[in-house]
Amino acid sequence: MVVSMNKKALPYVMGALILIPLGGTMYRLGEIILTGHWAFDFNPEIVDRLPLFLHGLGMVLFLVLGAFQFSTKQRIRNQARHRTLGRIAGFGAILGGVTGIWMTLLHVEISTPLLLIGRLFFGSAMAVFTVFAIRAAIQGRVSEHRAWIIRAYAIAINAGTFPLFYLPFILILGEPTPLVDEAFQVAGWMINLTIAEKYLIGDKRSVGVKI
Repeated sequence: MVVSMNKKALPYVMGALILIPLGGTMYRLGEIILTGHWAFDFNPEIVDRLPLFLHGLGMVLFLVLGAFQFSTKQRIRNQARHRTLGRIAGFGAILGGVTGIWMTLLHVEISTPLLLIGRLFFGSAMAVFTVFAIRAAIQGRVSEHRAWIIRAYAIAINAGTFPLFYLPFILILGEPTPLVDEAFQVAGWMINLTIAEKYLIGDKRSVGVKI
């Protein structure tokens, strides 16, 4: 089984999926700026402001600029701009991954073992995949660069795809237990990565690359 998608539509699909995480993140960033709460003043309801702000900033850069990077027309017509936006988006992905790990380790008490492992693993994977993508781009291995950055983006966009299967569950079966809720979050990362791999397989076959 492969997953295929019209390349012209891909940036718009990505743009639609980031609306939810983008809205929530922009709200948090605005709240931090307006209240001036930058210190490591932990509240179980409000994660430490500095790493949260940096995490939000990094994820906004990666999600927004990354969506534009999927445009084939944009890459072909203006490769210099593609490289510039790519560097900024890549920095955002690494910043988002590192600060996500930072917040998780700073307060392990707010994560169950399942969610702790999930946050550490997928946060690390997003940063590492981005580093691999940057290295491949520098070495001129374009297909590898694209594959690694798609995997990193699949992890980053979980907050956008998560409601697509979480909300129907709530509507049909009601409010889940905390364990089920956290299992959904971890499953979301896994589902996104699976779809990304299926898409990459379909993409290779569509251009006649043997796999």
